[in-house]
Amino acid sequence: MKLLRRKEGPSLDTRLAALLEAASLAEGRLSEEAVSSARAVAERAGARRTLSLDHTVAALAGATGSGKSSLYNALAGTDLAAVGVVRPTTAAAQAALWDGDGAGPLLDWLDIPQRHSATPVSDLSGLVLLDLPDHDSIRLSHRLEVDRLVEMVDLLVWVVDPQKYADAALHERYLRPLAAHRGVMLVVLNQADRLPGPAVDRCLADLRRLLDEDGLTDVPALAVSARTGTGLGRLRELLGDRVARRKSWSVRLTADIATAAAQLATAGPPSPQAPPPAERATHPAQAGGPEERTLDVSPPPEGPSASGGGAQTGEQPTAGPPARGKAPGAPATGDATPRVPAAGGAAPGVPAAGGATSGVSAAGGATPGVPAAGRAMPGVLAGGRASSARGQAAVEPSGAGKAAPSALAGERVPGMERALTAALSEAAGVPLVVAAVAKGHRHRAVVATGWPVTRWVRKLRPDPLRRLRIGIAAPVSGPGEARRAHAAATGRHGEPPGLPPAGRPGEQPGAPGTGRADAGAGAARGHAGQVPRIEIVGRTSVPAASAVQKAKVDTAIRDVGETAAEGLPGPWAAAVRQAARSRSQELADQVDRAVATTSARATRRPRWWGMVNGLQWLVFAVMLAGALWLGVLFAMDYLRLPQPPLPTVGEVPWPTVLLAGGALLGVLIALLSRLAAWAGGRRRARRTARALRAAIGQVSDDLVLAPVRAELDRYARFTELLALARDRR
Repeated sequence: MKLLRRKEGPSLDTRLAALLEAASLAEGRLSEEAVSSARAVAERAGARRTLSLDHTVAALAGATGSGKSSLYNALAGTDLAAVGVVRPTTAAAQAALWDGDGAGPLLDWLDIPQRHSATPVSDLSGLVLLDLPDHDSIRLSHRLEVDRLVEMVDLLVWVVDPQKYADAALHERYLRPLAAHRGVMLVVLNQADRLPGPAVDRCLADLRRLLDEDGLTDVPALAVSARTGTGLGRLRELLGDRVARRKSWSVRLTADIATAAAQLATAGPPSPQAPPPAERATHPAQAGGPEERTLDVSPPPEGPSASGGGAQTGEQPTAGPPARGKAPGAPATGDATPRVPAAGGAAPGVPAAGGATSGVSAAGGATPGVPAAGRAMPGVLAGGRASSARGQAAVEPSGAGKAAPSALAGERVPGMERALTAALSEAAGVPLVVAAVAKGHRHRAVVATGWPVTRWVRKLRPDPLRRLRIGIAAPVSGPGEARRAHAAATGRHGEPPGLPPAGRPGEQPGAPGTGRADAGAGAARGHAGQVPRIEIVGRTSVPAASAVQKAKVDTAIRDVGETAAEGLPGPWAAAVRQAARSRSQELADQVDRAVATTSARATRRPRWWGMVNGLQWLVFAVMLAGALWLGVLFAMDYLRLPQPPLPTVGEVPWPTVLLAGGALLGVLIALLSRLAAWAGGRRRARRTARALRAAIGQVSDDLVLAPVRAELDRYARFTELLALARDRR
């Protein structure tokens, strides 16, 4: 029979990497305090795991008069700490070491200058016992020292006495916020000798009740007397068991990471002064071009702070250990815990998990070195597999995390995409452009295939496409200007069509050693050394969007953000809404450029125009030949010259046949060509409409939907990492 083993949880390295990456993903979306606190916890955990793992640092903490120093001396077997009636007695923390070889760097990190060797006891070998000042001391420096060390030690031994064991300062500031650290806590009821036997049991039972209310159900609570030695054996046994396991440090760090992850999960939005997370730089308008078209969809002053927090996860925040100089549960600050660099760099000893600590771009886009989240459904914690070795960690999303688009991006956003594309198409004047394509096709077809005698009349009419500046090449006077015009028109750098590639500085195209033919360079430059006509698509002259059209676009963008943000916690919902508007300033230029580029394809001449044009000129030549023949005959008759033999077609002379037949055939060809141009214009208009919708849909996807999807993926990855960091298996 095969035994089923309990699946082990993620390693400490994996938890650290997940917490750091989650903090990087939350930057700009959640409060700066929560992000900084998570990074400080990760740095502190990374520093602790690089120090001695064979020593367990236990701290005796308690209120004034609880007998911490007496208990400290009793456990050490000698009088190391001063005991007196004047309060406070202990002004600075001191350490007692059992087999303290190698504990020096650890105590240096804890900043404990006073160190003593305790009476050697085999079952306590590896214990470093600290005697802390009073947590309720009248001196602020004492309380700050307690808060600092409570965050850093491996094991907490809370010493209470029969008079103050129910003190609210202890339970509300320390015990209750540290409920997640119950695996590294002991509670000792000291001075039990002052109570009669039955009273000790009642007092201990009431202490147990208070601990259960604080969430410390598994924390051992025992009664001792430092003066008589009652219960000291049991206390030494518990301490020896924790020291022998050599796991208190990892249990403490795991609890710290889980607490920091819980604080991130319930963190509020950043301060109003923080910049929007998905803010993007917009392209400046081109100077000297046609009238600028703008959709005027400027993002409102909405950011992750605008929602006021919104709905968070269903778990209550778990406050962490008190920080130095702050109330317990506040983010760690002070000299003892320096901050992790803002870019999310790894703390000392914290391995990088696939670039988990790399910076995250503000555009809500992909993070360098951060594995793709797989677009899991927002609000659902995707499962994960963790694999790590000493000094290296890897966070691997499971199959659930790799599920293709999230529910919001895969089901609701496409519907919004259609509405957004329709609104942008209307604002960009697509119906006007499509109608101009059909009319322009017919206009140019008549000019190209009409009867040569009358086609010049058509040229007097304006070209509908030229009126909209569609299909017009930008004039350039040199390679440098051509490249600048191409970059300005397309937003991309590179070689425009028809221009030879630029050589190395100081080289001319076609020069020896460049690998380019002189003939090719000469052909590209032309006979006069000029750059040939390069098709650079510029801005159009489509009329600016009306106020109603702008409002429709703004509503469509807002609907995309609201739909995608539905069900997300407040700060992340605000970030998604901001991402939908983050590049709205670029919409007008990009949509206009898409219209110009796509519509320019509608100006291409069909091949049959050339053939019909040639046929028309042939027919015109035949007609002209007939006219000339008749003219010669008329002149000979006028001069009374003898008439040459005149061939006929039946009764009609050939010159008359050529003249009349050419005219009739030319008109017939022109009418048939106009009919074909009308049908071709409709087909080209339909194709152009589809192409324009696709191009504008791509622009809306790039500038609106892609940032939204990136923000949703970011949130999905964030929740997956928090689940990994908080996994308590």
